[in-house]
Amino acid sequence: MAVTASLPNARVLIADDEESQRNGLARMIRNWGFGTETAADGQEALEKLLAEPISVLITDLKMPRMDGFELLRRLPLEHIQVPVIVLTAFRNIETAVSTMHELGAFWFLEKPIQASVLRVLLERAMTQARLAEEAKRLQRQLSQSGTMGQMTGGSAGMRQIFSLVEQVAPSKAAVLITGESGTGKELVARRCRNR
Repeated sequence: MAVTASLPNARVLIADDEESQRNGLARMIRNWGFGTETAADGQEALEKLLAEPISVLITDLKMPRMDGFELLRRLPLEHIQVPVIVLTAFRNIETAVSTMHELGAFWFLEKPIQASVLRVLLERAMTQARLAEEAKRLQRQLSQSGTMGQMTGGSAGMRQIFSLVEQVAPSKAAVLITGESGTGKELVARRCRNR
């Protein structure tokens, strides 16, 4: 499979409170060449997402302790960017679609799961994860090369400023930007707003 060849360390986390469903999915996905992790609820899934790199998350919506809705809400708060495939029963399709739009899920999949559909979705999600990682790498490379948006500069001081902006931009913290007129304060502020 082309996707597993391009992502040799691809790992899929499966969060589902039904042990047989969780283990069956893990076995099937391992047979396709992906590494797998499992979690019995959203809390365990979040702990695993924070502890190790995961390429794709497959989650049920209804689980004890922390359900799939809360898990999806927590991902951006924890700065976790991972494509999410939501598992849903037929009667919950409307809920799954709204979850995709409101909480940023990659796609949804009806139970019982069709293996061929899941495999295609996993391949697409892995491609998205690979492209997002490549975009981050290129952004880091640009910031280290002395260019960030409309700002340029190759000195050690400018590279340090670019690095600080990249660290601060994703946060919701208030930042005071000071400097003389014409030094690029507005460019830095705009860069932080556009992240």
